Amino acid sequence: MTLHPIIERIKCEVPDLLINAWYLDDGTLCGPLDSLAAALSIIESEGPPRGLILNRSKSLIVASPDSSVSHPLLSNIPVTYGGFTLLGSPLGPAAYCQEVARVRINKVRDSLLRLGDLEDSQMETALLRSCLALPKIAHLLRTCPSPLIQEVLVEFDEALRDAVSDLVGCPLSDWAWMKASLPSSLGGLGIRPASLHASAAFISSFHQSEALISDILGHPAKAPFHQPGVVSALATAADRPQWLSVDNIDVSLHCRTLSRSIDLARFSLLLDAASNVRSRALALSSFDPSCW
Repeated sequence: MTLHPIIERIKCEVPDLLINAWYLDDGTLCGPLDSLAAALSIIESEGPPRGLILNRSKSLIVASPDSSVSHPLLSNIPVTYGGFTLLGSPLGPAAYCQEVARVRINKVRDSLLRLGDLEDSQMETALLRSCLALPKIAHLLRTCPSPLIQEVLVEFDEALRDAVSDLVGCPLSDWAWMKASLPSSLGGLGIRPASLHASAAFISSFHQSEALISDILGHPAKAPFHQPGVVSALATAADRPQWLSVDNIDVSLHCRTLSRSIDLARFSLLLDAASNVRSRALALSSFDPSCW
């Protein structure tokens, strides 16, 4: 509520800003340099009486590579011509998004390497499934288009597979890893591969926030992911092997439902495999398999 009068004044006096969006005290403004300078002047004049002081060193101007940032009111503010991170989400060229994703995944990898120090398989499994697998990078998956970081996600999956191998005490075959990466309801450990489920996370996030995006922009959101055909192509060509078809998928569904469709498609592969693989898959996915 403290910021609201400032935001409204910027909206009224600087109408040519393309974006004037705020999350608590984090503001994102987009427009010509003169408009940004005018908005900054309002913030620095209206803020201090309300106890709000702008820290220029923690602000950031993102400019196009062929532009020049030279405005007296915008001095002492860092300038970048590449990518930047907004509320924890990387925005910019693919190389920048991959760099941010790799830094985060390397931190998870360090934790995975120390998991065995617990010397408690039950605790290790619980931490791996609930804390160090997909939940650890869920925000990244929901806010960054998966094709931009696909290579990094494959590396993350390899680290997860190695962690499961260490947990069971032997290397996992491709079939064993596929079974382990299914949810427990289908006989797996619930350690889903990020490279397969990333598109489900991003697609559902985009469609659930589409109305808010349109409201912020002042017009219907337009993105390549908005077209169902492109979404399906993205999901199959960029994130998943050819054998996983999602041509008939409803892109407006929640992430859990989309991921479930991926799990069922992978489970069907186990059922179509050799008889011993099929038998194990059916046994592990039956009701209360541990009872017998």
